[in-house]
Amino acid sequence: MSVGRTGPFLEPCAVLSRRRCLPMPGEVLLEIGDRVLGDTVVARAPGRGELHAVNAVRALDILPAELPAALVVKVGDRVEAGAPLARTRGLWGLFRAVCRAPVAGTVAAVSAHTGRVLLEEPAMAHEVRAFLPGVVTAVEPGRGVTVAGWAARAAGVFGVGDERSGPLLPVVGRPDATLDAAQIGSDVAGCVLLGGAVVTADALTRAAALGAHGVITGGIRDVDLASWLGCETVLADTTGLSPPLTLVVIGGFGRVPMDAETFALLHRFAGRRACVVGRTRVRASAERPEVIVPLSPEPETTPSPPAPASTLRVGSRVLVVSRPWFGLHGRVGRLPAEPCRIETGARCLVAEVDLANGRTVRVPRANLEILADPEREVGP
Repeated sequence: MSVGRTGPFLEPCAVLSRRRCLPMPGEVLLEIGDRVLGDTVVARAPGRGELHAVNAVRALDILPAELPAALVVKVGDRVEAGAPLARTRGLWGLFRAVCRAPVAGTVAAVSAHTGRVLLEEPAMAHEVRAFLPGVVTAVEPGRGVTVAGWAARAAGVFGVGDERSGPLLPVVGRPDATLDAAQIGSDVAGCVLLGGAVVTADALTRAAALGAHGVITGGIRDVDLASWLGCETVLADTTGLSPPLTLVVIGGFGRVPMDAETFALLHRFAGRRACVVGRTRVRASAERPEVIVPLSPEPETTPSPPAPASTLRVGSRVLVVSRPWFGLHGRVGRLPAEPCRIETGARCLVAEVDLANGRTVRVPRANLEILADPEREVGP
């Protein structure tokens, strides 16, 4: 049974590997050993345009069975907006009725049963980019590639927004500072902003209006998040949201000072390109937000060997990733050996967590992420 995230939250220097694949069959453009940048297209598939059903029989005032004889186009023809699709002969060449294309596109189908002409708008090809600069280490024919490269990485606990990148720009000087609109200058276009303990809705709005690509913060208040997005969010899945910039929350909800080590590492990389992704899905096909700072192909520092997977135990510092305590930190006080019944009626292994707010709650172990193992934790 899963007991939460077992990988590290912070990797100052490591070889990261990312699978970059199309959602449908297409063409892979690279081979093993090819070097890529973040914006290199690795695979491409033809897109599908929006479909428009044109009610031709209504426009011509004819029966559906009469439509084939009235057509002036055939399936597969490309037409411009306003071009005739069908017309009637009229009386002695007069009083002709014409059905015109409302948009430019391709005639995809004609139905003599419904009397409609189906137009498909032109579509852009679906492309997948490398995102992580590095080297292609594997190829999946017709689907995509795996890219590996040296990078520093900080994992988030919550976020919204697609994959974006830009120069990393620290806006505050301390991990416990507030990032508000007044601190955001006019030179943030294309940048990823590094905040502190909390970011306000006004700051997010201003950053997006000025063209910033992303914001990294320790925490955010739920009211600010809803105000900025203009809607309530489903904390377990934000993959359907497309805000104007990408938000990565490192700590949790509320005012959460960013982890000092994480803040110091990201602050040290000021000016370097940072890649951020905010998509969050807690359940099946889990996705988590992250910040990646690509390093040189052969960094001067040698990465330490990966730490063994953390084990949930009494004293572990954890993060709750389910309602009603989503985003709260605490320490495991007790681990009952037998499965217990929870509020949903199910029986599962749980942990009793002493939250930072002083409350002790019982949480399914699968809804905990391990922040620090007490045997390897340094400091308080």
